[in-house]
Amino acid sequence: MNDSLITEGFEYLKAKLPLYYKTESRLRSFGSEYLEFAEPVLETILRERKGKTGYYRALDALVRLSLDYLELQAETKKTRRYRYSSYAEVQQKVYDNSEVMGEYYLDGLLLSQIFWVNHYKICQFILAFASTLAPGMRGIDMPCGCGIHSALLLSRVPVRNHVFCDFSSRAIADSLRFVNAYAGAARAQAIQLDAREGLPFNDSILDYVCCGEFLEHLESPWELMREFRRVLK
Repeated sequence: MNDSLITEGFEYLKAKLPLYYKTESRLRSFGSEYLEFAEPVLETILRERKGKTGYYRALDALVRLSLDYLELQAETKKTRRYRYSSYAEVQQKVYDNSEVMGEYYLDGLLLSQIFWVNHYKICQFILAFASTLAPGMRGIDMPCGCGIHSALLLSRVPVRNHVFCDFSSRAIADSLRFVNAYAGAARAQAIQLDAREGLPFNDSILDYVCCGEFLEHLESPWELMREFRRVLK
């Protein structure tokens, strides 16, 4: 498989942040599994962003997101406290902030699925999970974020009742656009909601819930877990 987009991306990232030398080595150690996952995603980004200019803009977004994470980790290690005191504060400073969400967060998050080891591993779990689904099932992706998890699920199994859920209308719009480009057709509905206020579904109605890297951001994650248990069959 041609890995030119992966190589081009890593060369650009390494020039900006040397830590990507180690990251590239680790990701390439997964061999063909990594290439078979990464190249179609990058090709979709290239089409959906209308060429290399859009691809490099997304790479710049990933650099900025990486720097944000490194700064946050260093700050947390030094102060032994998380920067934000509540989910409401994160909502105000990140999810409601168009300069963050629109400028770099979502594009950076999308490319991090290819260029961060932990996000790549989560995507591999999602692909394995997709093998357990059937077209007639009903489920949700919450929060849908950049749309990668839904895109992977729907590209493997054309679930007819898949719902995007997110607090951010920008995330929902970006997710729908990416899924349509990657999976080839619009196969999902979207609901904008605040997960802290419960889920707008009847009891025992869903076959699955896809929830990646979200619970750790909530003050009371067990409340959402109870909601998941309520709506799942």
